[in-house]
Amino acid sequence: MSAPTRSRLGSVALAILIALALVHGALSARARACECSPPNQGFLLPIDGATSLPTALSLWTLGEAGIDRLFVDGFEVRASAAFQFEIGLLRQWGPLALSAESDHQVTFEEGAICDFGGPCEARTIRTGASAIEARPAVPTLVSERWSEHRDSLFGGSSSCGETAFFTMEVAADPGTLVLLQVDGPKVDDATTLAEVAANGGAIRAVRAVPASGRVSLVLGRAACESTWDFDAHDKAPFRLGAIDVLGQFSGWSPREVAETSGCGVAGPMAGLGWLASLALVVARSGAFRRRRRVS
Repeated sequence: MSAPTRSRLGSVALAILIALALVHGALSARARACECSPPNQGFLLPIDGATSLPTALSLWTLGEAGIDRLFVDGFEVRASAAFQFEIGLLRQWGPLALSAESDHQVTFEEGAICDFGGPCEARTIRTGASAIEARPAVPTLVSERWSEHRDSLFGGSSSCGETAFFTMEVAADPGTLVLLQVDGPKVDDATTLAEVAANGGAIRAVRAVPASGRVSLVLGRAACESTWDFDAHDKAPFRLGAIDVLGQFSGWSPREVAETSGCGVAGPMAGLGWLASLALVVARSGAFRRRRRVS
């Protein structure tokens, strides 16, 4: 091989290695720039605009901080109980005794933090005629869809890194909280919220159910949320349950197992592997030929 050819090959290899370093730096910067607030941290129940609520109810918040004081119709409500889950502290405020068939306003102190780091906004709720409410129905899984995204040469699908997850659509009573338990005990016949909290480390997501009666949950690792690592385990045993504004628990759905195809998810630099290999091959080829010519 001529000297000019070897020189060109060396320049190509150097350019590729520089490109790798630049892209790796960009990916690292994007990872550092990824800042997320856990979903649904803040005020959960009652949902804004809820109607026909029992006259005896509690307010429910999720998170270690962000909400220190709550008010209903201008009167402060005190926190009365707390349940520690994997994703944070579920707190009960009340219970309250409200007038029947009336509108009531929930407000917060200035600076209170709700969903995704935003300020808490006042919400209006309406009571029904009774203090009694039936136990919520057990949530049902409507559908699940697998999504897997790998970081490509120029960054991939998420600044928060690789993702591999099931998106699950769940049907549940409007105005309840759906709980996702992942990798909990094989037998869990909890009937109260306190019994649910006994295995609180397996509660990976909590969602307030809107008036539509449908809510989406992530099972796996998505941008800003991780409920399971399919890189380490390709099967995720899970259950669904619900609680209402009274703190009544529905009981768990039958234990199901979400399973991947068994293919692992590539790391952030996986898409660059072929390029690194090419650079090394070219560089080594040029060095070998130079040594052979000199010997």
